[in-house]
Amino acid sequence: MTASAYDDEQRPGFVNDGLTSDTVMFWTSKTYPSWVRLDLPEARDVAQVNLYLRSSGTRVYHFYVEGSV
Repeated sequence: MTASAYDDEQRPGFVNDGLTSDTVMFWTSKTYPSWVRLDLPEARDVAQVNLYLRSSGTRVYHFYVEGSV
């Protein structure tokens, strides 16, 4: 797991830890735009990507989900 940037306590390793209700252990970056990259050990089919956003209110998000072999 790598990221373009991250805050001290919110490291990229928290992106895929499976915890969706934790309010402390999640990835964040104050540098925009930011990206996160997950390298799988082998080629796999990905049927679904779930995003759990931590900011409430009227913030607008723009996402690109890219994949390659």
